[in-house]
Amino acid sequence: MNTFVSIIIVNYNGEFYLDRCLDSLKDTTYPNFEVIVIDNNSSDRSSDLVKSKYPYVKLIELKKNLGFAPANNLGAEVGKGDFYIFLNNDTIVTKTWLYELVKAIVGSQDDKVAIAQSFLVRQDGEIDSSGDFIDKFGRPYSSKLENPPDGRHIMSARAASMIIKKEVFWKLGGFEEIFFASFEDVHLGWKAWIAGYKVILASNSIVYHFTGQTVKRLKSRMNFHSMKNQACIILLDFEFPSCIKKFLSLVPIYRPSIRSAGQWKEDEQDLNTTAPEIYSNPVLLKDVLKTFLWICSHTLTLYKKYRQINRMRVRSTECLSKIGLITNNRNEK
Repeated sequence: MNTFVSIIIVNYNGEFYLDRCLDSLKDTTYPNFEVIVIDNNSSDRSSDLVKSKYPYVKLIELKKNLGFAPANNLGAEVGKGDFYIFLNNDTIVTKTWLYELVKAIVGSQDDKVAIAQSFLVRQDGEIDSSGDFIDKFGRPYSSKLENPPDGRHIMSARAASMIIKKEVFWKLGGFEEIFFASFEDVHLGWKAWIAGYKVILASNSIVYHFTGQTVKRLKSRMNFHSMKNQACIILLDFEFPSCIKKFLSLVPIYRPSIRSAGQWKEDEQDLNTTAPEIYSNPVLLKDVLKTFLWICSHTLTLYKKYRQINRMRVRSTECLSKIGLITNNRNEK
């Protein structure tokens, strides 16, 4: 294999983690790649680090924090590879990770395989993700299967380390920019299945993920985006009228987790969270209300996007459920 690929890394105030990530890339056995770092207006020395220590890296310095989805799309526009690799700045890659990730698609006998995810392991050795799935309410969850078969079907690939065919990425519209950050990779994978493509796990591509380091720095902002984006994928990716029913079911589903600002401060002292898992962590009542107001004010935009998605639909929700990508229970896979 000699396919040229573009590795795209979005960074925001992650100097320490970015340094370790870029340093680990030096030992990658796969030879034919470029590295692009998009810096989301960091206030630390991230850009100086890249310029001084990694001059071969293409650095794009943004004047404001555009968010994860728009910044990755900008990186993809610059990338010259036939495939895009989206890699989090808080990862450390193994020597053969890229070879195995490229092989998962290039070596596949199924030309519908368009996206693949690395097997993600946390710093403590626990499984971070062996692929994402959706429960019957539309809530994403990350599989923690310890010995997953290589090439197994997953609903979506975590953008902590994923590969996608260039033409498919743009055919699907790239990452949804109204998301800012959180669940944009879930939406992309779901759209891929809807459009007739397949998403798989490259379990031999092992990447260590220090989970949610950038999210921690944007916690108050991310709480809203997590809730808002959860609502968006339900409204956009399920068919009508079930999308409306599932959207309206969000409040009773999350009611036990809703907190006032005072309760939030008390809970926050006991939390040890590293990612915006809104379905398991407390959420602020104001973010729930803000989400509903945002949805109401963006109804026309969402409707247009819904129609675009359904114009390319070749797989129904029922079909995806039969495949096992939409499950009856959380953590079923």
